[in-house]
Amino acid sequence: MLTGTSNKDRILDNALVVGITELIFMIGGMHCIRAIILAVSSTLDLGAGSFGEFMTTMITLACFLIPIAFCLIYMRITKPQSLKVFTRGDFQRRLRSLLAGLLIGFFANGLISLLAGLTGAVNISFQSFNFYLILILPFVFIQCTCEEVLLRGYVPVYLKDRHDWSSIAFVSGTLFIFHHYRNLEYFGFSSAFCVNVFLTGVMLYLMVLVNGNFWICCGFHTAWNYTQQCLFGLPNSGQSSSFALFHGTESKDTFFYNSVYGNEGSWMTTIVLSLLIVALLYLLYHGRKPDRNRKHNRSTQ
Repeated sequence: MLTGTSNKDRILDNALVVGITELIFMIGGMHCIRAIILAVSSTLDLGAGSFGEFMTTMITLACFLIPIAFCLIYMRITKPQSLKVFTRGDFQRRLRSLLAGLLIGFFANGLISLLAGLTGAVNISFQSFNFYLILILPFVFIQCTCEEVLLRGYVPVYLKDRHDWSSIAFVSGTLFIFHHYRNLEYFGFSSAFCVNVFLTGVMLYLMVLVNGNFWICCGFHTAWNYTQQCLFGLPNSGQSSSFALFHGTESKDTFFYNSVYGNEGSWMTTIVLSLLIVALLYLLYHGRKPDRNRKHNRSTQ
């Protein structure tokens, strides 16, 4: 227990309390999202086809602002100084971090998609260029950033004073699985998918820890989802898009691909994520030479 810490801060810094409140934000927000989508869809009478799917997808992604609004209000009330995590560094550094995350996410998912195609696990063919691909990108960024604000913004800020970085990384990965519980409920359980979601949560936190800037994880998450679903037309956490640049067909379950969850359900993705985590741990221990104590944790969050 830290000396000079108030009772309120001791409660807020508890991992169980943080986990429960984060899930309340997410699950409560998702129920609000579902209600809004149903209301808007019935009002607009969205039909089948690319436009109807695009509008439904856009509404779904934009409505992720609801759980993030809950989170930011909570942070503002309980620990207003914690909001500085999103503005750390000047604009150029935040932009560089965002671009770095975009590039790493694009190449990581692109490599896995390429291997899936080359091994015959899925047949990826050019479909057509659709203007929706440009319009949907900001909304993919909004949705991914909302999740990152919750898991790589809110969670580390509240845990850093009582827990070391390894514990925070574990909590980050575990909560990320709960973020995908509806996918598992709807599309079915997949051990590889759960493992990969957990590793992604850990990897994204380590990425922020090594880079020192929150926006790198937003870039990676955005590029990963956009590359997989909107460029290659592969399932993203089980959900596919008909207005993608390419289209994946004749898929089968192999080491390199999963017919339900796409790249995210393959053990090849497990290897790629594990290699990224090893590289980040190397940089964490040898590149920055951090102290394994709370002082280090405060300075890097």
